[in-house]
Amino acid sequence: MSMRDTLTELFASLADKAGLGGSVQLDVLDSDGGTQRVPVLPVEHDGRTYVVASGKAGTWVSRLRLSRRARLPQDTGLALIAREVPAKEREGVLAAYRDRVGESQAAILLDDTGSAPVFELLPDEGSW
Repeated sequence: MSMRDTLTELFASLADKAGLGGSVQLDVLDSDGGTQRVPVLPVEHDGRTYVVASGKAGTWVSRLRLSRRARLPQDTGLALIAREVPAKEREGVLAAYRDRVGESQAAILLDDTGSAPVFELLPDEGSW
């Protein structure tokens, strides 16, 4: 495991346990109907809510790309649709993310190009 992976796992663990920096739990629906709970840091940009997949994109990112369904359990199970933001449209969200976590943390949490998968979270009128 690389140092970046170790630091990313450590940050995720701390965020999960301590609610560090306003992190929340996101339940990601997978193709067999199960869920994976991950700590994320919602970022507001231009009146919309996004999550940035910090560090090495994990299993939850693959699951979210496939199902596009998630929920915030602490918000009474609010169902969400996730729309992946194309790479060419991410810079504003990533700038807001860097502002929120600070440049030194962003250097650890984002990939070597200073980017990461970004998902816009939209209300889902259906249920899962």
